[in-house]
Amino acid sequence: MVAGLGGAAALLDRGGAGLVRALVVACFMALLGIVLRLAARHREAERRLESALDFQRQMIDQIPIPVFYKDANRIYLGCNRAYEKLMGVDRSQVIGKTVFDVAPPELARTYDEQDRQLLEARGVQVYRSLLARGDVRRDVVFHKATFDLPGGLPGGIIGAIQDLTEQGEAQDRAEALAHELQVLFHTVPMGLLRVVGRTIIWANRAMEELSGYPAGDLAGRSTRVLYASDERFEAVGREIYETLKAGRRFRAVEDLVREDGSRRWIEFTGMALSPAEPIESFWALDDVTDRRLAEQRLAQNVEQLREALQKVKTLTGLLPVCSSCKKIRDEAGQWNSMEAYISNRTEAGFTHGICPECAERFRSGQ
Repeated sequence: MVAGLGGAAALLDRGGAGLVRALVVACFMALLGIVLRLAARHREAERRLESALDFQRQMIDQIPIPVFYKDANRIYLGCNRAYEKLMGVDRSQVIGKTVFDVAPPELARTYDEQDRQLLEARGVQVYRSLLARGDVRRDVVFHKATFDLPGGLPGGIIGAIQDLTEQGEAQDRAEALAHELQVLFHTVPMGLLRVVGRTIIWANRAMEELSGYPAGDLAGRSTRVLYASDERFEAVGREIYETLKAGRRFRAVEDLVREDGSRRWIEFTGMALSPAEPIESFWALDDVTDRRLAEQRLAQNVEQLREALQKVKTLTGLLPVCSSCKKIRDEAGQWNSMEAYISNRTEAGFTHGICPECAERFRSGQ
């Protein structure tokens, strides 16, 4: 009986060991499954992270503003294409380098000192400086900020460069053009006005001389000061705005009143800046007083000449004259003495005398 119990125990021992092995294998397979799932998730996370990093790299590359980033030791980690184009380098020539490797010494010292101050203070930094590319110098503004690593440790600097060179050149050209226009406005001998709502905004020197107002005194005044009366001011204003609204140029001659009360004839021409809203307009004024007076004198002279010509009687055509007595036959067939014929048809009169030849004949009895 004892031997039977021993055999049963041995059999149980062998069955328990198999169960243990089975349990171990099952646990191992479960752990293996967990590890494989974790590995798959890790690979997926890595793929997503790589995809996100690739998207960020592409996004930074598409930014038209030059961008660069450095670590906490001020060593370049990367840059975008706009930075490569601005600096004329490939990013492989930048990554792992410092500013002393990519910029002239005098500028590199400035950049490095600014980076040190930013990393110490953390936050945002903006400053204007020069940027060198060979012999070319660019006027730029650096916009930089620090970024942190997990745990709050300083990670480095990301920066962007705003190139002001072309903007500055354009501003210089605009200022030069504005100066040239100002010189031109004050040089032309014709009066020039800018008017908004019938109020003078500015006038050139020729206009001030034309109107007799001191320099700068016309600005802010109503154009009413140039007219002889309120009635004329209103009447001309209606004509002006009807023409300007139609998109046409207005032109007229008006009796302008100077600051001292004297009068000048002025030919003025103007157009609206925008016909849809002809509030703002520009005008050119020319003093035509001498020309108008000359035209008036000419008109008077022409009238006087016309009146004089109307009083003049003239003889035209062929006159039938007697070859013997020199009488002239009129339209009625009557023979008239030359004196009578001419007197009746002209304003001429006659006085009588003896010419030297006839006097000699009388003396000789011929």
